[in-house]
Amino acid sequence: MYGLSTEQLVGLYNNARKWFTLGNFLVGPVTFFIDAPFGRFTPAEGSFFHGMFLVDGIKAWIVMELVSPTFFLYTFFNAPLSGGVVPSVTLGSPLSLLVGAYFIHYLNRAILSPLRTPSRSKAHLITPAIAVVFNTFNGSLLGAFFSSPDAPQYSAFSRTSFWVGLALWAWGFVGNVVHDEILLNLRRKSNSKGKAKESNETVKGTATNGQLNGHTNGHANGKVNGYTNGTASGGSANGTANGKANGNANGNANGKRTNGHANGKTNGESKSVGEHYAIPYGLLYQWISYPNYFCEWIEWLGFAIAADPRLLNAAVSGSRAILQPATWKTALTGPAAAFFPLLSPPWIFFFAEIILMYPRAYRGHLWYLNKFRDSYPKERRIVIPFLH
Repeated sequence: MYGLSTEQLVGLYNNARKWFTLGNFLVGPVTFFIDAPFGRFTPAEGSFFHGMFLVDGIKAWIVMELVSPTFFLYTFFNAPLSGGVVPSVTLGSPLSLLVGAYFIHYLNRAILSPLRTPSRSKAHLITPAIAVVFNTFNGSLLGAFFSSPDAPQYSAFSRTSFWVGLALWAWGFVGNVVHDEILLNLRRKSNSKGKAKESNETVKGTATNGQLNGHTNGHANGKVNGYTNGTASGGSANGTANGKANGNANGNANGKRTNGHANGKTNGESKSVGEHYAIPYGLLYQWISYPNYFCEWIEWLGFAIAADPRLLNAAVSGSRAILQPATWKTALTGPAAAFFPLLSPPWIFFFAEIILMYPRAYRGHLWYLNKFRDSYPKERRIVIPFLH
């Protein structure tokens, strides 16, 4: 592979493992202060970055998420850690179950979910660009690990941790999909109401009684496009009826006072159309703002436990080596192979998810509180039920 020897490829693997991990630990805290510019944090209209390097949110999501399984396959079938000898993936083997779990997740994440999304805000180009870098490293490392001698063998079936890990993965995956579906349903309802409202306002904005566009005296069902003098819907109107007009308005319609605006809406105003947000309810949303994140963490925790229990076993056995300053010094300044040897790619992925996603959950929770204020459930934590 790449004309390198197995020893050199192992060295490349360990360097990627080390620097990918450290990079995530460096980038994650930054996002406590700088929001990743996509979704509700897309640059606002009128801001310096709005319109600059913005890309279609759905297409960008599909492209950037497909990178991980693509590089997984490429690295897996080149098997850099086992001299190019690709392991046999027998249907029903531990390896096939874990590789299948990985691809089920990305089938949903990269294809099914975005294609079922009714709409998605534009994203700044920097977001998919960084995601491509992350997924290139992550997919490559996982592909290398699962084609290596460290990948789960048939003996994994005898491990309780394997089955517990698979159960956690399944619970987390289903929970992630279900809670994402709650958000998608909110978006569908919002889009449906938006279209109905837009259609309704278009109808109301159509002039009646000869489609009056100038000064008119008479009754026009309370709808005109110009200056109007008359009575509509039981009130006097001068340019406004039923609270909507395309021109200037002073008067009463339906007993409501208007002065250029009726009920806060006029057909003469331009209104930007963007994403609409509402408070999600149901299941774990009763206790936390980001149950989809929480479930995804459970999913990849289970995946890591099933794939490589060595780190968990060391933690359960009470090993305190990781707390020793000498351990950290060796890991940070020593050769890449000495960088926490038990920290394999499945565990790196799990920790990276928390490091990179928690700041967004924190910022998003504050966003909910600021936007909905007293309407937002006070008992909701950020991302861990009953704790935080």
